[in-house]
Amino acid sequence: MAELIVASIIVTFMMAAIFSVDYGLRKSGSNVSSEALINIQAQYLVNKIRMSVRSLHGSPSDTGVNIYLNNTNSSLCFRHDVQVSGAFTPEIYTDDNWTCFSKPGDLDQTAVYSCELTAVGTCTTGDTFEGYVVKDMFTHANIADPVLVADGATGEYYFQMTVVGRKTPSAGAAVSAGALTAGTTDNPQVSITFRENAGGY
Repeated sequence: MAELIVASIIVTFMMAAIFSVDYGLRKSGSNVSSEALINIQAQYLVNKIRMSVRSLHGSPSDTGVNIYLNNTNSSLCFRHDVQVSGAFTPEIYTDDNWTCFSKPGDLDQTAVYSCELTAVGTCTTGDTFEGYVVKDMFTHANIADPVLVADGATGEYYFQMTVVGRKTPSAGAAVSAGALTAGTTDNPQVSITFRENAGGY
């Protein structure tokens, strides 16, 4: 009888250990999967913005970049040359279109939309959904500000910014000492900083 009790206790401990390891592996796998998905989503948004920058239509005196950061309806807009009567008009800016990326709504809004406009403006939730960013992105100037800068060595212009995504974009994101708080094990975060040449110059 004693042997049966001891054997039962040993089996119980073994099963508990197996379940503990299995849970840990599943939890780890879930976090890795979440981080991979967040990275794909953030990279997709980055690539869309980079494509707009590459075809930017502007000059150092008239950049064709409009960066509007606010607590509501924040947007990044890039001007592009369009065909008029079957031909492009690189010397004329007034007939161009703008591609905008907007985070419409208040600080808790995390979805980014894109749209094509005839003038600088803000996309709405009825436009093309491009992905999610943490709730403080596009709203605070001290989170890797989106900016168009000149390279002093080459004279070329570049657009640079950071895109930050997380598993639950609206949860726990805050600005502290000029930086965005890090993600957690349960809410992993991905940050992508990029620099793209302003191709239309």
